[in-house]
Formats: sequence, C-alpha cells, structure tokens
Amino acid sequence: MGNTILAHVLYSCGKVELNLENFFSGSGNAHDICKFNHIELTARHLKEYPDSASPCILQLRSDEWFYVLQHRMSYYKWHNNVPTLLNWDKFFKREIKIDDDWAKYYDAVREPDWPECKSFGEIDMLPEFVQQEILDTYCPPNGTLTTDSDLLEFLTQTYFDMLVRPYCPAFDAPVYNLSNYFCKKTLELENISDQLGWEWNQHRSNNFYLAMLQANKDHLAWLEKIKKIYNNVINSIQTSVLLETWEKALVIAKACETQNYNPRQLNWQTNDCFLDQNNVSLIKSLQGN
Repeated sequence: MGNTILAHVLYSCGKVELNLENFFSGSGNAHDICKFNHIELTARHLKEYPDSASPCILQLRSDEWFYVLQHRMSYYKWHNNVPTLLNWDKFFKREIKIDDDWAKYYDAVREPDWPECKSFGEIDMLPEFVQQEILDTYCPPNGTLTTDSDLLEFLTQTYFDMLVRPYCPAFDAPVYNLSNYFCKKTLELENISDQLGWEWNQHRSNNFYLAMLQANKDHLAWLEKIKKIYNNVINSIQTSVLLETWEKALVIAKACETQNYNPRQLNWQTNDCFLDQNNVSLIKSLQGN
C-alpha cells in the first residue's frame, strides 16, 4: 500500500495527473506511480533496505484486521501466488526445534526407572535397551510438510506468531495505520502536504480514494468474508466453511489471538483438518473439548 499512499498524496496535491480509471493494476496495486513521479517523495521499504540518504517522514502500519488483509494483498499483488504444499518454503522458513519434540515423546514413553534425557543428542547415554526402544519407535521431525493438516498447523502457528508480535516503529516518524486510511482519515497525509508546502485538494483526494476502493474491492470483499467466518467461530455459531488452507490458517490464528490461546494447544492430533467443510471441530477445540 506504500505506492498507493504515495500516489494519493501526489494526486491530491496536484503533483501528478493520473487517469484514475486505468491507473491501478488488475490486482489493485499502484506501482505505476513510479512512471509519473518526478520529485523526491517516494515509497520505500526502508526497514528492509536502509538508506541513510532517504529520511523517513511517514511509517505505514498494517493494524488490526488490516494485518490479515496484508497477507492476501502480498500474495495477490506481489507474489502472484499463495502458500501450498508445493511452494510453502518460498514464503516461509521452518525451524524445527527437535528437542521440544523429543521432550514430549520421552515424557510420554518414559518408564519410572529410566534416567532423564533432555536432548535427542544424549540418547547414547541411556541404557542400551532404552536406546533400542527409542530407535524402534521415535521418528525425529523433519522440515517436510506432507499433508494439508501439516501445512495448516504450520501456517496457523506462523501467522499467530506474527499477529501477537509487538509493534515497534522502526523510525522516529509519524505512524499511519491502514485502518485509518480505509476509513478515509487522511490527516497524516495532509500533514505531509503542509510539511512540504503543498496545497491539499480535498476533491481530488476524494476521487482518488473512491478509485482506490474500486481497485481493491476484491481484497476488501475477501476480508469481510474472513471476518464473518471468524465471528462465527468466536461466537460458537456452527456453519459450513469453504476456504483454502492458508485462509483457514489465518482464521484460526486470528481466533487464537483474540482468545489469547496459543494454537499449539489445539487438538491437532485428533482432528484431520480444522475448518474442513465446517467450523465445528475448531469451536470445540477452542473450548477445550
């Protein structure tokens, strides 16, 4: 959305002339602003690609539900793809904590007379008969996801960790929440025009805003669908569900964030796939059933 915000400011202040009927791409992005922008104000990923010659004057933040929407926009506007069993590793890295997995296994099978063994790397210190039983029954985890259930659990935990991560501004500059932008609250953008000595034209701003909503209508309609499914889960309203795996993961992660419930505590082992056709098993699992 950085290029969209940039284009909004430039257009509202008369610094560029755009045909709003065809300016946005089919996926709703505003990357073409670079073809019309001939001034120093630009949109950059300064956190990922620092540039001491480019001071930050406004930070964009995907807050509230717009952090969920950010994922969809990223997949459709940038990657032109979504995470699946065949390509998930192009979107995320998976760190396997084998000792955590080992601890759960060993606690479950350990006999009272077996010694402690906190790490898989220490099994050679166990009695030989214990080692043999472990080698016969224990399968160390690997980095491969082989089923939709594997993918759903991994994506859910990944999205959840992102959702609960505290927000820390990267720069000493005002923060502009996307929730404000989509509510047509443009004070922070008008402040930029004042800072640069530009005149803000509200009529032009309104026209750009309407064009932006039209260009992103599919993304916004998707968000409303996800919110409805989420609300049914939170309110224990049993309904049918038809979502892709990555969409299911976002719904589960958001529900877990709301209820302060780590998805690792869900009954993954006793359910083939949460939100598969309906939301019943997810509702019961969140309730501890």
